[in-house]
Amino acid sequence: MKKNLVFVYGTLMTGNPLHGALGDSEFVGEASVYGTLFDTGHYPALTPPVRAGDRVRGEVYEVDDSTLAVLDRCEGVNERHPERGLYKRVERMAVVWLGWCPLVWVYEYARPVDDLELVLQRDGAYTWPCERWPLNEARS
Repeated sequence: MKKNLVFVYGTLMTGNPLHGALGDSEFVGEASVYGTLFDTGHYPALTPPVRAGDRVRGEVYEVDDSTLAVLDRCEGVNERHPERGLYKRVERMAVVWLGWCPLVWVYEYARPVDDLELVLQRDGAYTWPCERWPLNEARS
């Protein structure tokens, strides 16, 4: 069965409510991807970077195709009509450890973020759970 590398950064991370959806998938390591993290009030929303150098911290897992399908359902991916989904699954480069930079699947928020608050960066990267930072202050 095919194995996929998946970057998780919010409710799928260790200790969070949806982590069980990963089943017995192998933990590869802590990682980061380029992106910006917003707070929906219930879960994080990763987007392409708003500012150069924006990074999001998370974890990488090796998952099989059936687990990837479970994660797609958890994240509200709509393959037929991506614009109707809550998230879309995209490939990004992750920095894992010792400079290893594999391509991984990432769940990117598929809805507008104009009214969402930016997550405050800690130690140079966005991390969930978060502190909230009003969007208008972050972009000024």
